[in-house]
Amino acid sequence: MKSYKITNHFKITFLFILGSFFITVLLTSNYLDKFDNYKSYQNENDHPMIKIAVNNHWGEANKIINDYKSGKTFFESGSNTGDEFLPQKILAFYFLITGKEMYENNLIKTNNGKLFYLSLKSFFYFFLIFIFFLKFRKFFSENVIFPIIIYLSCLPDLIQYHLSFWNESFTFIFQIILIFFLIDFKFSIKKNFLLGMVAALPYLTGQEYLFYFIVFIFYYLFIFLYYKKKTFKFLVSFIIGYSVVLSLVLFLNHFKTDQNNLNLYGLKSALYIYIVPEILANKNNTTHAQSISNMKKDAIIWANKNEINFVKSKNLLLEIKENNFRDKIKYNNYMLIYSLKTIFPNLHHVIYLHFKKSMHMLVLNPFFIDNFYKYETIGSFLKSEKHFDLIKYRVVYSLFFYLILFYGFYKSLLFYKPELIFLLVLLISYNILILGLLGSPRYFAPAILYMSLFFGPIFKK
Repeated sequence: MKSYKITNHFKITFLFILGSFFITVLLTSNYLDKFDNYKSYQNENDHPMIKIAVNNHWGEANKIINDYKSGKTFFESGSNTGDEFLPQKILAFYFLITGKEMYENNLIKTNNGKLFYLSLKSFFYFFLIFIFFLKFRKFFSENVIFPIIIYLSCLPDLIQYHLSFWNESFTFIFQIILIFFLIDFKFSIKKNFLLGMVAALPYLTGQEYLFYFIVFIFYYLFIFLYYKKKTFKFLVSFIIGYSVVLSLVLFLNHFKTDQNNLNLYGLKSALYIYIVPEILANKNNTTHAQSISNMKKDAIIWANKNEINFVKSKNLLLEIKENNFRDKIKYNNYMLIYSLKTIFPNLHHVIYLHFKKSMHMLVLNPFFIDNFYKYETIGSFLKSEKHFDLIKYRVVYSLFFYLILFYGFYKSLLFYKPELIFLLVLLISYNILILGLLGSPRYFAPAILYMSLFFGPIFKK
């Protein structure tokens, strides 16, 4: 077994990580005490901490539990074919093994182990940070690695998500594992195969990471051009490893639904929900609400024509009958085709929207989770005076953050291998290019994690 020298620096780092973990748990406990009730909003069925996509995961997890108790296998249970693959299954597994109830009288139950669940997420994150410290103290000097540890342990743009039921904590965990592979990476068939599997893991928590493999294609191309190193066999090995994870999702989805799909509901509907209404409003000189109304009419006509069984129309989206997986997939494809037919003739406006929303995304928001809890919807917060009051603080905070990181990037050019810097830039850019159209700083949080490596060299003597 590998031994580690217990130095003062080791003790300080360990205590710092441990202290950050306990502070995170205390903050989580405070939020639960404050918001674990049903009287904050007009709709008494809304839970301040569990709404929007989080509420979907919660309901799906409860469905998995009930199906499992009725005799179905764990992976056969549940109804949703469109959400992220992993979060609801983790929730279901947790409540199954703890024996806690998720609902009481059709309301999300209070005092049912939510604190322990969120604390477990935080624990795994901070544990990996400690492993990061142990693994790379042989590569990095103390004055390089400790700032990275501070960054990962304290940056509010990261830590705030451990106080919530959003997917980001799981995404962070998988991305830290990916960083493990990248820092001390040696080319071999086996290593590249494992890298492919690890690079695919974030997809299990967010559909937007389906195309991560494109980043690595450019990575292998860079190594081929920069070092004149033959990389084709390593790329093939990477793609095979990546495909193993995707194939597992395909197999389990087919096992449950008899349909071949990769849980791409969110990916296919994102453009339809967030971009198409704005394009149509601009093109037809109408309001956003009128565009949504017209889109809803088009969808109902399409559904009736194609004999799609839907229960009702909620806001913009049609609600397909439960367990009708074939119709759900058809509807997903309809939204994608409708979006593409709208986007391509209006690319100039899409480019403008992408720039506008990307700028909003890049203005960091350490208050996101706090506002998510205090407002009934994100939309109601964005229209509030508080949102506009916070903008100036966010801009100052962001400028300070980016100035430090740009200096860190400059120092990193003299410290890290060129291929690592190139890959980190690509991974950061991926979030901007793929998710910029959504405009939420939440989607930029995983990219901020990669920036931690630029923070360390700032303090290198």
